[in-house]
Amino acid sequence: KRAMSQNFLNYLEQVVDKVKPMLRTGGHNQATLPTEQRLLYEEHSRVKNYLYGADRMNQYSQLREQDRKKLSDWKKKHKKVIEEKTRGMESGGADTIRQKAYLEEAVEGSRGDMKSSAMES
Repeated sequence: KRAMSQNFLNYLEQVVDKVKPMLRTGGHNQATLPTEQRLLYEEHSRVKNYLYGADRMNQYSQLREQDRKKLSDWKKKHKKVIEEKTRGMESGGADTIRQKAYLEEAVEGSRGDMKSSAMES
């Protein structure tokens, strides 16, 4: 039951990550969101409370934010390294290295999600 709730929470976090920019930019408020998104947005806090309780929610949020920061820092470093590697190369070789870099970023991003969910368990 807890594992299913954790999987559902991960899904809800993806929904919340998509809904928050709509709320921040002023395009929508919570009442004008599409029904499905609004219900999933509201359910997120309930599932988080069920899994972690009120005390652990702050710890969870801090861990999630740390994971995001580590990933963004890694991406910045990785882009700088790729820029240095491709400096002075032919455009074909540089494009290949950049494509590999984008693939590595996607893989690292997915690993980051798995690491954070494993840390939460």
